[in-house]
Amino acid sequence: MTGSLVIICVFVCQKSAAIALLGIGFSVTAWLLQYLWQNVQDLFIHYSFYVAIYFIVAGVSSFAVCYYKGPVTNPRLLDLIRWSIQLLAIAVIYYSSQIVEVSATIIALVLMISIIPRRFYMVGVPSFIMAYWYV
Repeated sequence: MTGSLVIICVFVCQKSAAIALLGIGFSVTAWLLQYLWQNVQDLFIHYSFYVAIYFIVAGVSSFAVCYYKGPVTNPRLLDLIRWSIQLLAIAVIYYSSQIVEVSATIIALVLMISIIPRRFYMVGVPSFIMAYWYV
């Protein structure tokens, strides 16, 4: 373990190796984003009916519940609603792929981002954008 850490440190500390590693990381990220975009386009092209039905059913049912019950004001109930939506989102992420490792990795990344405070990964973002995104 320590030997591999020393090798990585020596490799990354060299300027040309760090630039190469940065370039490879950028290329892999660009390829993954392009691959994701193609899959989303295929999903909307081939299964547009099901996507539309999903959004219509979710929207109508949410509107019906909110119209019938009125706005939720109890903070405990708001927490329960938020947690159930988050658990449903994790289940949808897990069952959306046939490759279990990819789904588990995405879930782990989402959970890590939600645990880390925003002040650590939102450094340098202007305050008007922060106020617009995170009200």
